[in-house]
Formats: sequence, structure tokens, C-alpha cells
Amino acid sequence: MKKLLPYISVGVVCLVLGYTLPKVSNNDLPSDLSSRIVDSIGARQIVEFYGSPSGVEERLRYFRDDQSIRPINLPDLNAFIREKFDPDVSRPEDAIKDFIKLHNGWEQVVLSSPEDIPGFSPNQLDQDLSNLTLSPVKTVSDSETISVMYTWTQVGGVLRRYKFKTREGQGPVCCSCITIQTRVGEFKLLE
Repeated sequence: MKKLLPYISVGVVCLVLGYTLPKVSNNDLPSDLSSRIVDSIGARQIVEFYGSPSGVEERLRYFRDDQSIRPINLPDLNAFIREKFDPDVSRPEDAIKDFIKLHNGWEQVVLSSPEDIPGFSPNQLDQDLSNLTLSPVKTVSDSETISVMYTWTQVGGVLRRYKFKTREGQGPVCCSCITIQTRVGEFKLLE
């Protein structure tokens, strides 16, 4: 029961907010794209649909289990990562990096400072974000660690903030992922 508590919490939040995880029928899947399995644990898989049917490269990530296939979401990816890293909860950093890698089809750079972003200039950030250090932040209190990581993706110049909670004896759970800003650094657009 202790291991299931973070998943139950996420499920309760989804229920309270009236949010249900969408299920996708095979007719709704992108039939004009190729697909590949990015990672799997038993019958659970992260599937990526990719290609350029309209001349613009697309990458869409889905989660597939024995019940359905649906667009990737934080609760499913949290459960996947927890199962994958459960035997070794002593290395939450590895689980966090794998979560970030699987969350987005485009390669993300985990930032240690703004210098990790090619072509970055502080004036590219909105004025209210100009004091962000973009460095990882770790806060430890009692039996819980909060880790905040910033990532950058060259496609679109997307700057994201991930927040993870790690409780003693358990793997990390991603609480939030927000896009802070786009068109940062030497970005490229898909045209």
C-alpha cells in the first residue's frame, strides 16, 4: 500500500478535478505515421509515432498497456518509471533523467545553467523570468526531497520546468511539468 500511495494521490487529484485519462481507439491513432517502441516493461510500452506526412516532422508519444493506448501523461509515466527503477531507489537521479527522456519525443538538455543552452542570451527571456538561474534545485525536508530540473529542447527552443518529489525509500514522482517559454537559444522550428 505504501508504494501505491503516490499513484493513488495522482488518481484522486485527477478525479477531484474531473479529469479522466483519455483512451484512444485504433481509428484515432495517427495512421499516416510510422511507430516504434521507445521503452517497455512487460506489456506496458512507450510508443512513438513519427514521420513527415505533411512535410513537417512529427513525434507523438503514447502509453500502451493491456487496457488501452492513450497519449502519454504524467500519471502513466510516473507508474512506468517507478516500476522500472523500483529495485534501485537509491539512485533517483537516474529515474528522473529517464522520465525526462521518455516524456518528450524531442531531445531535451537537462540544464545546470543558462550556458548549457547554445546561443542563449538573457534578453531572450521574458522580463519576469530574467532572474531564473536554470540550475537544478534540491530541497530536503524530513523524509521528502523536492527536485526541480530545467530542460531545453532545440526544436522550438522550449524551456521546461520539472518538479519531482522523492519520499524516503521510494522512487521519484513527477508532480508537474510546465513550459516556461519557447524560442530560447539557437532554436529551430519545424517547417
